[in-house]
Amino acid sequence: MSLNNNIGAASQGTFSGPTRYKGMPQHQHQDRAERLFKAREQQKADAPQAMAEYHASIQRTRDRTEELRRQRLAREAQKMRKQARSA
Repeated sequence: MSLNNNIGAASQGTFSGPTRYKGMPQHQHQDRAERLFKAREQQKADAPQAMAEYHASIQRTRDRTEELRRQRLAREAQKMRKQARSA
């Protein structure tokens, strides 16, 4: 028995024939485009504040790192002075 004997309408593929996918109706394309446009406009409007928050966060990290470094150096200096006195 040959496998080719069962060739019929079902073997033409998923997207062939009258039930073929045609895409979104035109109004859905326009709705989608408007949603995307509005989202991009909102992102543009939010960008300056987002960048300011980003830079403020970086500055807070730098300030905290500097403070921790100062504390570490002070501890190390105190430890060295203590060792120098006991020696």
